[in-house]
Amino acid sequence: MDNLEKDVREQLDKHGSVLKACRSLGIKNVEYVADIQAKMAKDTKPELARCDYDGFGRPDIRENLVARNLATESWDNSRPEVADARDKFEAGTHNLLTGRDGPYILLYAFPQPVVTPRRAAAEMRAAKAGGHACGILFGP
Repeated sequence: MDNLEKDVREQLDKHGSVLKACRSLGIKNVEYVADIQAKMAKDTKPELARCDYDGFGRPDIRENLVARNLATESWDNSRPEVADARDKFEAGTHNLLTGRDGPYILLYAFPQPVVTPRRAAAEMRAAKAGGHACGILFGP
């Protein structure tokens, strides 16, 4: 690590902003400073003390957890577990939801509830008796 990079890291720690670090050091190459900031983000370990549930979300819905990622990173949709969850979502059998636990973004896949026609008719009659309007939507 050269002296310039050390100075940039110091300014990024101080200001937390790429543009402020560039301005304070007189650097015109913003991409250079942004790359250093990205390296710094990868070097830092996540603070698990900020997690409510040890970084894996609520224990009662953990069985539906598909993947977790640091909030500073983007999802890699080519990961097998994420691709499988997306396929289930696109097939209409699951709902995908995201949650957060400290520095982590969590991806959940919940099965779509299946209602039989008899049960749906009973629910509609009960709603109608309760004074609610209801209807039927046909199609996927």
